[in-house]
Amino acid sequence: MNPSSAAHGASSDHDKFLRQSQDVKNNLINLLESQEKLRRMMMNYSNEIIHGPSITAMNNREISPQRESNDEEKEGSSEEDEISSVSSVSSEEEADLDNDGLSVIEEGASHPEALGQAEKRKLRIVRDVPNSEKMSIWKCAVCGKQIKGNWRKRQGHIQAHEGLKVSCPVAECSVIVGDTNLRKHLKRKHKMACNALPSREKALLQKELDRNNEVAMNYEMKYFPPTSLISFSDTTGKDPVKPFCKKCRIRCTQLQGRRNHVAIELKLKLNCPVRGCSHRGRHGAIKAHLRRKHGKQLRDLNGTERKCFDNARQKLYKKVDNVMHQFFSQ
Repeated sequence: MNPSSAAHGASSDHDKFLRQSQDVKNNLINLLESQEKLRRMMMNYSNEIIHGPSITAMNNREISPQRESNDEEKEGSSEEDEISSVSSVSSEEEADLDNDGLSVIEEGASHPEALGQAEKRKLRIVRDVPNSEKMSIWKCAVCGKQIKGNWRKRQGHIQAHEGLKVSCPVAECSVIVGDTNLRKHLKRKHKMACNALPSREKALLQKELDRNNEVAMNYEMKYFPPTSLISFSDTTGKDPVKPFCKKCRIRCTQLQGRRNHVAIELKLKLNCPVRGCSHRGRHGAIKAHLRRKHGKQLRDLNGTERKCFDNARQKLYKKVDNVMHQFFSQ
């Protein structure tokens, strides 16, 4: 074979390989786009079943940036914990979001007499929806936390990241809380449920809930792109990792607890994110320090401070995860 023929053959093979690579890339892109289109259709269908047609008009009601009361800070802490515990699927979080519906109509499900026939039919349809999406596990692209369940679970996680809240619909109450804590607030402070609100207040509340839902959907690709779907689970709450530390036999059932325990074993700490403060501690200790020393929750940190805290936490978790097998085995 002469050199020119060999060179021509090599060039042809190279071009063929490039074409095949490009075809594979195009197929993957089309697959992701189709997956996202299907997901959007499923979410729109689910929202129409639960809420009816989406309300796109923004609520004209002004929401003041008033700080919540101490009691409401305690209620809102579950949202902050959801983000701060960059961990595996939390059964407590699932229970919280399951119990705290994000729809005024859905709140009335526990009181069938308050629902009309059309609403009852919608609820029956929702209950008959296949459980496949409830078994899906997604990993937040921002904080790495795994969220198990349908869109409602991921919606609550996004809203916690974005600080989306609603005003209490009760007249003369200026409290602002997260969607998932609204029902607790109404029951605890006003001794009432969402479905007991007057029609005007109920409509205003539903507009705020729909607004938050739309904002969460707009941020979905930031936190849960199609590639963040990890797997589907057939069981709830099971953790394949043996919960006992191989070094000291302490029992840690959740990933967050195991990370904290390994950080203690390795004497790893986080720096306080407030500029000029030299305090160091682990995740929970830093949160307590921020409250006591600086009068802040994690959600009160400014952009620079929050970025500093998140980066430091991710670096710590990376170190911990690299040696996790030395302390906890599968």
